[in-house]
Amino acid sequence: MGFVAFFGHFLVGTGPLLALYAFFVARKSFVVLLTLASSFFWLTVLLFISVLFRGFTPLPDKAGDHIAALLGAVVIEQLARVLLYRIHQTTVASLSDVALKSGRTLSPSDILYIAAGFGFGQGVSHSLFFFVSLLPLIATDATIYIDSCDEMSYFLVSALTTLGFSLLHTCSTVVFFNGLAERRGLRIGGPPAMHLTASLITVGNFGSSGCVATVPIVLFIGLISMGWCAYICIEKGTQRPGGSGRAILEGNQTRSTDREVDGFS
Repeated sequence: MGFVAFFGHFLVGTGPLLALYAFFVARKSFVVLLTLASSFFWLTVLLFISVLFRGFTPLPDKAGDHIAALLGAVVIEQLARVLLYRIHQTTVASLSDVALKSGRTLSPSDILYIAAGFGFGQGVSHSLFFFVSLLPLIATDATIYIDSCDEMSYFLVSALTTLGFSLLHTCSTVVFFNGLAERRGLRIGGPPAMHLTASLITVGNFGSSGCVATVPIVLFIGLISMGWCAYICIEKGTQRPGGSGRAILEGNQTRSTDREVDGFS
């Protein structure tokens, strides 16, 4: 397909992630470090899932077998996200102690930044694992189409699907962590439900011209997650330190102050 197609697919699949990194994550050096740590964590989880299902491959070309595999993978990823939330709690509590010693306190926006760093790491690892590894093939002179859907190339389907899941993982982590912190059932159950729905939707690619329907739906779910995350950020951005956004600290003793932490470095 050549280098034009290579960069075109690359920007479609990863461009929005690069924009999020440039405008949000890169502004705080500590969040960059959290993103790197989270990426390593999620790559380890994905490798564990791959090893776990290695004995069952290749799967038959039947939707039922793929649905079972997707259910297992989603459950493992959600359990890993709960573990990551525990790490998130520890990180926030440690940063709160450091901030207090300097006469400051974490704002709800700071806590959301930390959650976004963990979520961005999952989005990056998903992109690396499922899409970036295909880029060398895109640079060749040929392309790949699957029999069930010849309306879009396999590479374009992968790029758009990766974009949807990357947005979903990045933004739903913020929603999920906020839900656990404030014990809001919808925000706790919504992200896993969207993840499971988006994953099962991809099974529709086995049907005739299935990718024409599944790709827009996955992208739509990713956009819903992004909108939900934006709503929470706007909601918490208007709160002062000491508001409900600090519930995540779970009882840490903090003193009221008008000064907020401008960065973690």
